[in-house]
Amino acid sequence: MNKLIFSVLIFLSNLLLSNINIKNAIDNDASIRNLGFFGPFEGDINSDSLAKSFNKLKLEKETSLELNGVDKKIKAFSANGALGMHYLTQAYKNIKSGNSMLAVAQIISDGDNEVMLSAFAQNIVGKIYINGELVHEDMNTRFKLPCLVKLRKGTNILFTSIKSYGDSGFQLSLSPNYSQVSGIIKYK
Repeated sequence: MNKLIFSVLIFLSNLLLSNINIKNAIDNDASIRNLGFFGPFEGDINSDSLAKSFNKLKLEKETSLELNGVDKKIKAFSANGALGMHYLTQAYKNIKSGNSMLAVAQIISDGDNEVMLSAFAQNIVGKIYINGELVHEDMNTRFKLPCLVKLRKGTNILFTSIKSYGDSGFQLSLSPNYSQVSGIIKYK
């Protein structure tokens, strides 16, 4: 009996450790708190060509990405606090001004929705893609944005390309329940 319990515990712990947590159920929390980061990389990144490939990439704990001859493993990072702010120096202590990073999240939606994407960025420039499509590009190091984006039922991939300039951070949120423009609104 003890061997069986021990074997089940080993199996479950291996199962839990084999994947990374980059899932965000926006119907429960609008803030995108769980991201997987690749980086930092020196120089610019052609994120337009990478955006569609991230929809097909199997994201696990050992997933790595090679850019400009540099191979980096994915690093899961969860933001805490009321706003869900991601400070890049917390994820990467060695990040330098001018370094580029990529971040990816899985967005879980319970239906096809048009939702409000809100963001705040400090000392970064970047692009935001959903399901391989560019939804926002900003070359200002301090930006806030509201824009409407479409999510499909199930898992959607949010992908960002970030270039850091100093002490940098960002916050992203998708609000289906508060800024919904189209789709079905259900009251419970």
